[in-house]
Amino acid sequence: MSVYLPLNKSKKDYFSGSTCSIINYGEGMITDIVISKAKAAVLKLTSQGVTDFLFGKRSEFNFLCYKEICFSQKSAARPSTTLISGVGSKHLHEADNEAYHTTFYDNVLFFADEINLERAPDHKRDQRMIDLSDYCIFNFDEGSPSTPAETIKAYEYACKNRKMIINLGKGFTM
Repeated sequence: MSVYLPLNKSKKDYFSGSTCSIINYGEGMITDIVISKAKAAVLKLTSQGVTDFLFGKRSEFNFLCYKEICFSQKSAARPSTTLISGVGSKHLHEADNEAYHTTFYDNVLFFADEINLERAPDHKRDQRMIDLSDYCIFNFDEGSPSTPAETIKAYEYACKNRKMIINLGKGFTM
């Protein structure tokens, strides 16, 4: 199912329960420790009532979290997965990624048309995801010079908006 997500709508217009955004830039940061932490985080969040997980970018980390969400839960209790697409129209979106998105995600929400762009900047998509979320999962080491700027921007935005943050990077505990 694909629907347009107007910027002026609130979280309750789209989701009935708690939501969590998965935000990550950069590749090659997946270790056995991160996999273990992702499993623990997903189990804890679903046990606390998170019903919807939002994704915005195809990445190794996002796929890891997606896999944990889908396969570590009993099918009756599996939360919904939603892709927040920055692509401006369903036509552009489908031409670009139809097989990937329609195969994996339960829902795809678009919002770039609402800001009159063919494609929204990634940080705008991330901000919209954070606005719609109660929790945010990140995977980066604070203060590391290799942390992508987009991750830092999203993390700072989540902090500023007082979201509950789970960072699976160095120093993470549950």
